[in-house]
Amino acid sequence: MLWGFSFPVIKAGVEVMDPNLYVCYRFIAGALLLGLAMRPRIDAQCLRYGVICGLLLSVGTLTQTKALSLTSASNAGFITGLAMVVVPLGQAALARSWPSRNVWGSMALALSGLAVLTWHTPFVLNVGDAWAAACAVGFGVHLLALGRYSPKADTVALTVVQLGVTGLLGGLVALAAGTPFVRPPTPTCWQSLAFTALVCTALCFYLMTFAQRFIKPQAVALVFLLEPVFAALASAWLLHEPLSWRSLAGGGLIIGAMALAEK
Repeated sequence: MLWGFSFPVIKAGVEVMDPNLYVCYRFIAGALLLGLAMRPRIDAQCLRYGVICGLLLSVGTLTQTKALSLTSASNAGFITGLAMVVVPLGQAALARSWPSRNVWGSMALALSGLAVLTWHTPFVLNVGDAWAAACAVGFGVHLLALGRYSPKADTVALTVVQLGVTGLLGGLVALAAGTPFVRPPTPTCWQSLAFTALVCTALCFYLMTFAQRFIKPQAVALVFLLEPVFAALASAWLLHEPLSWRSLAGGGLIIGAMALAEK
């Protein structure tokens, strides 16, 4: 829910600031806030797990930023949502077993709901969609890795490391692109970074890492598909954008997929 509500907040920040630099500041600040508040002990095993998860999270976050600059939001939203297909197929490959009928049914329902939410005609593929596909793979494999490593490591330490790695890589990408490291240019950008660093990064990634000690990655991937629903609600509330029937119908299909997956 919080990630969905963050969409209009992030939009306000990246409109006046380089997106890669925004990712750098957001994730570094989130790691520092969580680390200073909780003071975790990071051992060698946790560092290794955190670096792996952070690299995968970076792939998803940075390729999503690139995709949004090269393709439409509807294309990016639908293709990125294919991460929920990557997760059960990845689980099946690791377990060497084929997904059940309920899993296939839930995937079909969820993709239908995502299509209703994000698909606008004409749906024309372009180079940005390849970046969106890479984003889907990155986020999907990140969920699988987190599901594997979170039960074996301290939740706070694992979260801090992966957030720090993502922030550092965002900074390196910005540096490679020749982006100057400048202060956020407007009060709105400062507010956007403060909210996303504290709530959407430090808090949300901590909660997700903790939850994946007990919840299967497939269930988490389905919950993530509710992001567009909450994004639409947030836009209607904060930006006074109209709430369409597509948001309600697509959200209903995704909720149905979540219920079917739990049977």
